[in-house]
Amino acid sequence: MDVRIDLIVSVVVAALGSPLLLSVARAARRSWMQRRDIETEVQRWRRQAAAWETACWATRSMAVQAGVPVERLPRGPGEGSAVAWPTTQEDSDS
Repeated sequence: MDVRIDLIVSVVVAALGSPLLLSVARAARRSWMQRRDIETEVQRWRRQAAAWETACWATRSMAVQAGVPVERLPRGPGEGSAVAWPTTQEDSDS
């Protein structure tokens, strides 16, 4: 009689434990994937800084193409003096 009770208990525990272990494994994997994909605060600020820098350079380039003198444009970070950009095709060839 003891063998049957032990067998029944082990089958019930195995039947309940298997889905539980699978769900724990799925939750752990999902958590690991989400943690890996999260952008850190530093990465977010660097990405935003790069986007602003790209927008500033594009705006500056359009201003020069529209005929605004480079000297009148605000200087970017790290620029000691205005950059001499070629304004016409002849200037860029020489």
